[in-house]
Amino acid sequence: MAAVNDSFVGKATLANNATLDIRPASGHEVALHYVFAVGAGELYLTDGTDEVLIATTSTGNVWFGGSVRLTNGNYAYYKNKSGASQKVKWSGVYTKVPA
Repeated sequence: MAAVNDSFVGKATLANNATLDIRPASGHEVALHYVFAVGAGELYLTDGTDEVLIATTSTGNVWFGGSVRLTNGNYAYYKNKSGASQKVKWSGVYTKVPA
């Protein structure tokens, strides 16, 4: 079970044009700080219906240095636009966990 200030980290390998949800479990909130990828990609914030493009790149290192609060219902997703398989990593911290 996660605790407040624990690391929220993950990694995945995505096929071209595949998407990856960056989403905490129900009842958890996180502050997402970094999303790294080698190659082109797009990072979005969504509630499952509406979406906002946060960042896009043609070379890698998609988004870093900021902070966006994520919940299970308001989360980020990454889309691989590199033309090939791509590794993606993300990092943040838990800011709320169930009691």
